[in-house]
Amino acid sequence: MKKLFSVLLVLLILASCKNNSSKQSDEEITEIQEVKEIPVPEGQQRYEGDFVYAVDAAVLTANNNFYAVKIDSMMKKLNSIAEALKENEYDAVNVVIHGIEEPNPMRVETGEGWEKMITIKKIIEVTPAINSQVITTGNRKLPKNDTK
Repeated sequence: MKKLFSVLLVLLILASCKNNSSKQSDEEITEIQEVKEIPVPEGQQRYEGDFVYAVDAAVLTANNNFYAVKIDSMMKKLNSIAEALKENEYDAVNVVIHGIEEPNPMRVETGEGWEKMITIKKIIEVTPAINSQVITTGNRKLPKNDTK
């Protein structure tokens, strides 16, 4: 009788574990679908790409375009989330944001910088980059295509 009870208990535990993992998968799929279905407010665009912030410049690479990112409270909030996901200071993170695109005022004034600037209005998702474009060589970090 004890053996039967033990076997039933083990089977019950295994069955509940399988149900939990499928529930988590369903929840993750639903969450991903919800992120993609978030409506973009009028006047804003959805951007999905790589974000990096260094010293006094923030850049978003999306759809093979480079954008300056306005350094304001929303960018600082995004950067604080990104810092927790980065393995080193040179890593970018994958982001999904809503923002407003406009000409880069620095480019207009000085002729330097990216052509367009994005003002972040909403942070939708931040995830670690899949692979870093930086390798470590001794004490110095070099981009992968650097031959020095």
